[in-house]
Amino acid sequence: MNVGDSFIDGKYNHLWVIISDPAIDSERIVIVNFTKHTTEKEDDCVINPGEHPFVKIKTIIQFRDAKCVRLADLETL
Repeated sequence: MNVGDSFIDGKYNHLWVIISDPAIDSERIVIVNFTKHTTEKEDDCVINPGEHPFVKIKTIIQFRDAKCVRLADLETL
């Protein structure tokens, strides 16, 4: 796994992206998810349809839901 790799969770069907380098610290890897844009959500990183194959509607990176996970847990997914 590398920075920029992505996967879809099985619970909410959200796309998650690795934003820290697992080679530097495999016990604390930061991941963030893509979610549908609404006016109530942050506008820091908007992804529009066509900018990523998964994105079909206006989408954001949900930084407030970032998680810190272990490489072993990501590989299990």
